Amino acid sequence: MQETTVTPMDDSPARLEAVERVYVRSLVAGAVKSVHSEGALVNRGGLPLLTIDPDRTAAESTRAAQVVAALRGRLDEERASRRPAPGAESAIAQRRARRVA
Repeated sequence: MQETTVTPMDDSPARLEAVERVYVRSLVAGAVKSVHSEGALVNRGGLPLLTIDPDRTAAESTRAAQVVAALRGRLDEERASRRPAPGAESAIAQRRARRVA
């Protein structure tokens, strides 16, 4: 007989669960263009995990800039409409002076 080493094994159904869970969420909306670190160990503040398609972000940024420009234009128009006409300030000052006197 030949002598061999036998390693005892036991197949048992099991379930592994992580000690810590981390939920990764994007700060912006958009379609994922590519994943950089799938399955890799990552550290907080490290390299980007994924790239979001920049087309949607660029379009939203352009639209927001247009809204801001339109609102600034309306604000300028409103301020201009509330300014007294040239020479009106002196007339107002004269009326106030008459009331005080």
